[in-house]
Amino acid sequence: MLMPPPAPVAVSAPSPIGLDQESVTGAYGTPASQTDAPPAIVWQYLAEDCVLDVYFYRDVETGKTHALYVKVKGDDQSDDQLRTCLARIAKRNASNGTGTPVAR
Repeated sequence: MLMPPPAPVAVSAPSPIGLDQESVTGAYGTPASQTDAPPAIVWQYLAEDCVLDVYFYRDVETGKTHALYVKVKGDDQSDDQLRTCLARIAKRNASNGTGTPVAR
Protein backbone atom coordinates (compact mmCIF):
# COMPACT_ATOMS: atom_id res chain seq x y z
CA MET A 1 0.00 0.00 0.00
CA LEU A 2 1.44 3.35 -1.01
CA MET A 3 1.48 6.05 1.61
CA PRO A 4 0.98 9.66 0.57
CA PRO A 5 4.06 11.84 0.90
CA PRO A 6 4.26 13.92 4.07
CA ALA A 7 2.82 17.40 3.89
CA PRO A 8 5.43 20.09 3.39
CA VAL A 9 6.54 21.76 6.58
CA ALA A 10 5.78 25.47 6.70
CA VAL A 11 8.88 27.60 6.90
CA SER A 12 8.94 30.84 8.77
CA ALA A 13 11.34 33.56 9.78
CA PRO A 14 10.78 36.78 11.64
CA SER A 15 9.97 39.75 9.46
CA PRO A 16 12.67 42.42 9.33
CA ILE A 17 10.00 45.15 9.37
CA GLY A 18 10.68 47.52 12.28
CA LEU A 19 14.17 46.18 12.97
CA ASP A 20 17.27 48.37 12.92
CA GLN A 21 20.25 47.51 10.70
CA GLU A 22 22.14 45.70 13.45
CA SER A 23 19.16 43.44 14.19
CA VAL A 24 18.61 42.66 10.51
CA THR A 25 22.29 41.75 10.15
CA GLY A 26 21.99 39.49 13.20
CA ALA A 27 18.97 37.69 11.76
CA TYR A 28 19.87 37.57 8.07
CA GLY A 29 23.61 38.20 7.84
CA THR A 30 25.49 40.73 5.77
CA PRO A 31 23.61 41.75 2.63
CA ALA A 32 25.00 40.88 -0.80
CA SER A 33 24.77 44.55 -1.73
CA GLN A 34 23.78 47.95 -0.32
CA THR A 35 22.39 50.82 -2.37
CA ASP A 36 21.53 54.39 -1.47
CA ALA A 37 18.11 55.22 -2.89
CA PRO A 38 17.24 58.44 -1.04
CA PRO A 39 15.47 58.63 1.26
CA ALA A 40 16.02 54.86 1.67
CA ILE A 41 19.00 52.57 2.03
CA VAL A 42 18.34 49.25 0.29
CA TRP A 43 20.00 46.03 1.36
CA GLN A 44 19.76 43.11 -1.05
CA TYR A 45 19.92 39.48 0.02
CA LEU A 46 20.28 36.50 -2.32
CA ALA A 47 19.10 32.95 -1.71
CA GLU A 48 18.93 29.88 -3.92
CA ASP A 49 15.97 31.07 -5.98
CA CYS A 50 14.96 34.43 -4.57
CA VAL A 51 16.17 38.00 -4.21
CA LEU A 52 15.01 40.09 -1.29
CA ASP A 53 15.31 43.86 -0.93
CA VAL A 54 15.03 45.40 2.55
CA TYR A 55 14.35 49.16 2.60
CA PHE A 56 15.64 51.15 5.58
CA TYR A 57 14.48 54.66 6.42
CA ARG A 58 15.95 57.05 8.99
CA ASP A 59 13.81 58.07 11.97
CA VAL A 60 14.10 61.86 12.14
CA GLU A 61 13.70 61.87 15.93
CA THR A 62 16.23 59.18 16.85
CA GLY A 63 18.51 59.22 13.81
CA LYS A 64 18.39 55.40 13.67
CA THR A 65 17.40 53.55 10.53
CA HIS A 66 14.71 50.87 10.56
CA ALA A 67 13.42 48.45 7.94
CA LEU A 68 10.02 49.69 6.83
CA TYR A 69 9.50 47.74 3.59
CA VAL A 70 10.61 44.44 2.04
CA LYS A 71 10.19 43.22 -1.51
CA VAL A 72 10.81 39.86 -3.14
CA LYS A 73 11.94 40.26 -6.73
CA GLY A 74 10.65 38.00 -9.47
CA ASP A 75 7.39 36.74 -10.88
CA ASP A 76 6.07 35.38 -7.56
CA GLN A 77 5.72 38.25 -5.10
CA SER A 78 3.16 36.48 -2.89
CA ASP A 79 3.25 36.46 0.89
CA ASP A 80 4.17 32.76 0.76
CA GLN A 81 7.18 33.50 -1.45
CA LEU A 82 8.23 36.31 0.91
CA ARG A 83 8.06 33.99 3.93
CA THR A 84 9.95 31.25 2.09
CA CYS A 85 12.66 33.67 0.95
CA LEU A 86 13.07 35.15 4.45
CA ALA A 87 13.36 31.64 5.90
CA ARG A 88 16.00 30.60 3.36
CA ILE A 89 18.11 33.67 4.02
CA ALA A 90 17.80 33.31 7.81
CA LYS A 91 18.64 29.59 7.61
CA ARG A 92 21.69 30.26 5.45
CA ASN A 93 22.89 32.90 7.93
CA ALA A 94 22.34 30.56 10.89
CA SER A 95 24.18 27.66 9.22
CA ASN A 96 27.04 29.96 8.22
CA GLY A 97 27.36 31.30 11.76
CA THR A 98 29.49 34.26 10.76
CA GLY A 99 26.88 36.81 9.73
CA THR A 100 28.28 36.86 6.21
CA PRO A 101 26.79 35.36 3.08
CA VAL A 102 27.83 31.89 2.00
CA ALA A 103 29.39 31.75 -1.48
CA ARG A 104 27.04 30.34 -4.08
